Amino acid sequence: LKRTVGFVAKSQTLFVPIVNLWIYALGSVFIDRGNPRKSMKSIEKGVRRIAEGNALVIYPEGTRSRGPRMGEFKGGSLKLAT
Repeated sequence: LKRTVGFVAKSQTLFVPIVNLWIYALGSVFIDRGNPRKSMKSIEKGVRRIAEGNALVIYPEGTRSRGPRMGEFKGGSLKLAT
């Protein structure tokens, strides 16, 4: 890609040294999956970033897959995409 791309990342990523700074610098959005109200605020923040012309990578499963089977998509990823 020819531009910087941020991520939608779980809020626990903020506690991983060095990685947290890198992901934050990319303009990523952090979601607290245990708190629906905070999750909605994060989705709204992501919508604003996209409207400003930024790109965000969304992993709709909300986690890594182990093996060839795709996991169930999380509803929040669809809300951000639409």
